[in-house]
Amino acid sequence: GQKMKFVILDDGSDPSTTVKNARKLIEEEKVDIILGPTFTPGCLAVSDVAVESKIAMVCLAPVVVPPAKMPWVFSIPQSVPVMIAGVMEHLKANKGKTIGYIGFADGWGDLVLKALETTAAPAGIKIIASERYNRPDTSVNAQVLKLMAAKPDAILIGGSGTPATTPHIALKERGYTGTIYHTHGVIGADFIRVGAKNVEGTVAPTGPLMVAEQLPDSNPIKKVALDFFAKLSPAYPQVRNAFSGYSYDAFLIVQAAVKPAMAKAKPGTAAFRQALREALEGTKEVVGTHAARDGVRDILEVRRIAPYHRAETNQGII
Repeated sequence: GQKMKFVILDDGSDPSTTVKNARKLIEEEKVDIILGPTFTPGCLAVSDVAVESKIAMVCLAPVVVPPAKMPWVFSIPQSVPVMIAGVMEHLKANKGKTIGYIGFADGWGDLVLKALETTAAPAGIKIIASERYNRPDTSVNAQVLKLMAAKPDAILIGGSGTPATTPHIALKERGYTGTIYHTHGVIGADFIRVGAKNVEGTVAPTGPLMVAEQLPDSNPIKKVALDFFAKLSPAYPQVRNAFSGYSYDAFLIVQAAVKPAMAKAKPGTAAFRQALREALEGTKEVVGTHAARDGVRDILEVRRIAPYHRAETNQGII
């Protein structure tokens, strides 16, 4: 029942700009909460600002922060270990024994590699090659040649968005025939548009949002996800991507937290920001497009309703 003002700033995926934007939102706009950013290095950079200013931030990318920062930093996407464990299950089911890795040389690449190292051994899979690259790189030929020389049964690309297509295309152009895995950071039409036929056959984990129509009617996520598509699709035809769902789920969680926070303090005050943080921490029974959560910090194990789904869009097949 309250008017809400959204101030939207573009950081261009530059962590230094993200920090400047966060300070502007807090010091000039006097915001009560920060939603975003949408990439892990930016979330890590802003976490210091959030803690310093005692304002909650809801990251739209997976992030892991030290316990001292956790009271003020929340993350919407599924945790990386949960998703990479699904990738290892798929590789094991398909008799794969070895895997190579190439990921961003930043916080996101670190998270994915750590998750791979944690989940590969229990699945009986050996990591036999590991390479890194920068998001803006237009060529990864040297890294790809090293990966292929190791002859892994599969390769996991720890990238996100369209920059994740760079090593994928290079691998295909050089004749790699093993399975190429990606993370939930590539789910969307842009990845397919840029990768085109090269990315056909990609295996990547995602939340139930992407297969909402296939969920049983008894699943509470189905209605929320379909309603979300119905509301946004007329204005944004490409709304079917994982990150749009993360943004909407962040809004739903904040919306659920506002009422109890307002019972304690007035918006625009330090007391309200503290109350809002506490309400976010205690939020329960919020159903989103990606998950139905009993608590914001609960680790959710996503059950694959349609495992190994072949998703078709007007840009191609993945």
